[in-house]
Amino acid sequence: MTTFQQALADRYRIERELGVGGMARVYLARDLKHDRLVAVKVMLPEVAASFGAERFLREIQLAARLTHPHILPLLDSGTADGVPFYVMPFVDGEDVRAWLDREGRLGVADAIQVAREVADALNYAHAADVLHRDVKPENILMLAGHAVMLDFGVARAMSASMEEDAGADGTDGEGAGVAVGTPAYMSPEQAAGERGIDGRSDQYGLGLMLWEMLAGEQPFTGPTVQAVMAKRFIEVPAPIDTKRPEVPPHVVQALTKSLAGDPADRFPTAGAFATELGRATAFAPAAAAPAFPSIAVLPFTNIGQDPENAFLADGIADEVISALGRLRTLQVAARTSSYAFRGKTDDLASIGAALKVAHVLEGSVQRGGARIRVKVALLRVADGQQLWNAQFDRLLDDVFAIQDEISASISGALETTLVSGASAAPSPVAHAPMARAAAPSTDVDTYQLYLKGRFQWNRRTEEGLSEAVDLFRAAIERDPKFAPAFAGLADSYVVLGTYGARAPHEVMPLAREMARKALAIDPSLAEPHAALGMVAASYEHDWAAAEASFARAVTLAPAYATAYQWRAVALWVPLARFDDAMADIAQAQTLDPLSLAISATAGIVLALAGRCHDAIARHGQTLALAPKFGMAHFFLAQAQLGAGLVAEAEDSVAQAIDLTGGSPEMFTLGALVSAAMGDRSRAEEVRDGLLGLREERYVGASLIARAQLASGAPDEAIAWLQRAVDERDADVIYLGARHEYAPLLGEVAFTDLLERLRL
Repeated sequence: MTTFQQALADRYRIERELGVGGMARVYLARDLKHDRLVAVKVMLPEVAASFGAERFLREIQLAARLTHPHILPLLDSGTADGVPFYVMPFVDGEDVRAWLDREGRLGVADAIQVAREVADALNYAHAADVLHRDVKPENILMLAGHAVMLDFGVARAMSASMEEDAGADGTDGEGAGVAVGTPAYMSPEQAAGERGIDGRSDQYGLGLMLWEMLAGEQPFTGPTVQAVMAKRFIEVPAPIDTKRPEVPPHVVQALTKSLAGDPADRFPTAGAFATELGRATAFAPAAAAPAFPSIAVLPFTNIGQDPENAFLADGIADEVISALGRLRTLQVAARTSSYAFRGKTDDLASIGAALKVAHVLEGSVQRGGARIRVKVALLRVADGQQLWNAQFDRLLDDVFAIQDEISASISGALETTLVSGASAAPSPVAHAPMARAAAPSTDVDTYQLYLKGRFQWNRRTEEGLSEAVDLFRAAIERDPKFAPAFAGLADSYVVLGTYGARAPHEVMPLAREMARKALAIDPSLAEPHAALGMVAASYEHDWAAAEASFARAVTLAPAYATAYQWRAVALWVPLARFDDAMADIAQAQTLDPLSLAISATAGIVLALAGRCHDAIARHGQTLALAPKFGMAHFFLAQAQLGAGLVAEAEDSVAQAIDLTGGSPEMFTLGALVSAAMGDRSRAEEVRDGLLGLREERYVGASLIARAQLASGAPDEAIAWLQRAVDERDADVIYLGARHEYAPLLGEVAFTDLLERLRL
């Protein structure tokens, strides 16, 4: 046993050497305190002697504060037998160099994803005044399909030491005989040994790496290292599309800019580079949507202003939206977006532009005793021309037949005037009513209870959801065969469980039961299948069942935006299938472009994918629509913290609490922000408060785990995460995605939890 190993024997048992480079030797070791495998990187004695341990350790302390999903965290550091060392989680993954050696070059989408994730990590580190200075394929590890950077802080520490030495004896600092970084990936200013270089140098190294990932070779070649480095001062790399023609033009331009010889000509930040790389693909579906006729059904006017009739007017419009949404050759704007234009039918151009539709259906409902009169008109957005109209006078107990008749007539009108190109409008009886799998309720009071329940469900507050449960149950008591009420009850229990308002073991089994009852009555409903998908993913962790349920939901109702939204965030994100998640969110936003919930979910997906700067931009768009939307401020704060914008995150979480009164989730985020600012005492106060609140109401164990991490207690955090998995806490499906858990990477117990969840 070496003297170094003896010095570490009380903390780490060295098992074997993993490799050696020009600056350090890496060992596989067992952390005796936490019983986990770690990687111990030991500076070579000659390097340590040249630059001094104290300066190296000061830089490591700075790097140790970095917490980002694409940065492998530092667990420990110090000196042993006079030699500096630091400790990282041991992750048995493949680095990008090995990937390139195996494949020759990467797929375009893969290369862009790696570059964007690394750029996001660099942007976060640069904001914390940490430069990497050795960006290269060997320092990028692929973990669960995502890039994780290694060796943060080491290259900067040695460069800083050399800068301090430079000029002391009239040399440029190279007298130690150790190159700063790897020559093949150095920027011109780094290769020249310039002082005061900034994050644009790392950006250049990343640009060289991206060029190599796409081309399968480096842009500069030569017989010697000196010859290769010299070319950087007199040449610029060829545009990447000369080697790879299929690379998108915006990527070609971004890559060329990142490789400019003068730092002033590059992107100002790595975050700007990442944004430009993803500019054209941030929310593009995998394939272009078919050019189907498009329509928005506006809320029907309640003539007479009787509040009870308002539910009837909205209900008929809702049912028309639902029925039309089953037509695969028609694009129908979702209710949330359409209803934003209540009472604004005089501005068809604005409605069409906002909802991305070419046609609008408007209508009115008038009740007189036991009869109702429904008038509808189909308008073309481009010129306001009325293409079709109809009037329906019916007994009030025939409301479902009215809905079916209107839906069939509208679909016939669209088919005749838009698809077939005929100029004559069809009569209101041109098409038979759409068939239903089961007879609906004909009881008006039952139907009104259901509509009131959906109104409360759409509020998405704990109070509203509880009221929705009561209303749906009342509807079921009046008519036990009314399937939509069972579906509404299932949806209410799902949201209560996933929002953390109720303990999952209390509500998720009920959601499953109610969804199955709805389908037993009416197998054609899409909503229960989406609810079953949420239960399978968030509660049962049965990913195959979840995928099947969501697929059935969108097959039955291609216009059901919520199904795409839920599938993106509850299925694709936990499985790290981010391209699928982006495609689903894009589809949901196409169907429901004004939905604040879907817009916020788009930002959540981006943040969990590690694209925090894109998430910030997305949440900014949501807040532009609704500046007082408290949850958007909360999600914005999460993305800002992930991007290292701690002061901004502090402001955003404060606004979220001010607008909503606060919640356990918001207070926990506040604790993480306080910890990032160096105030662990505040984090401890929040943790203690959550523990006390948990005795009074449900508080997810994952929230306490995060508060424990903010308090500097990783062992306690692991224990609470184990409890969270046992309790089916809805948030545990994001264990592999939340940047807050980065300090736990490599922990055996944490890895075991991921395996239990099949992530």
